[in-house]
Amino acid sequence: LASPASDAMLSTAMPPEAVALWLEMRESFEKGAWRVLPVYPHGHVLVQGHLPATAIAPVCALIVVAAGLRRLVRRLGIAAGRAVVAADLAPTVDWDRFGDIAYFTCCHLLLTAFFVGCLGHEAAGWLATWEQLWDFWQPALSPALWWYYVVQLALTTESCLHMMHGLASNGGRDLPMLIHHAATIVAMTTAF
Repeated sequence: LASPASDAMLSTAMPPEAVALWLEMRESFEKGAWRVLPVYPHGHVLVQGHLPATAIAPVCALIVVAAGLRRLVRRLGIAAGRAVVAADLAPTVDWDRFGDIAYFTCCHLLLTAFFVGCLGHEAAGWLATWEQLWDFWQPALSPALWWYYVVQLALTTESCLHMMHGLASNGGRDLPMLIHHAATIVAMTTAF
């Protein structure tokens, strides 16, 4: 933190309270108070007007919605699969797994479409201004980006809960994906 590059960060248009937080964080680092993660409530960045707790209620509501959608999409996917698969091959298909894959495919396609359609222009702007990615003082999240985080966190949490519930019944088949989803939740909550 104590370098000419870090001092240059202070020259960006930061309000006085952001400069004070930056200097306090830098001083605590120099005194050895932390090495990887700053002491709470500091982060490696300060996002304008960001209140992470406002996402709790929408995430919880969307977890319940996602659980209902999982049941619906799995059933529709299995019905569509049975209609297409030849009768002699149907007994060889793991229909539970097929339903899960149908659900995840729909989720990933919808999230990708949302990102491209609603965040594509914003993401292109991130690539055009690399310096902003490293600034301590970050602009506020756009509503589309905020909702993308919330929906991703809700879907990932619901998937993690679903896999934990089914872990005993499927012989641990989902354990690698459960670990992946749990790590994703940790990464998303620390980044958010």
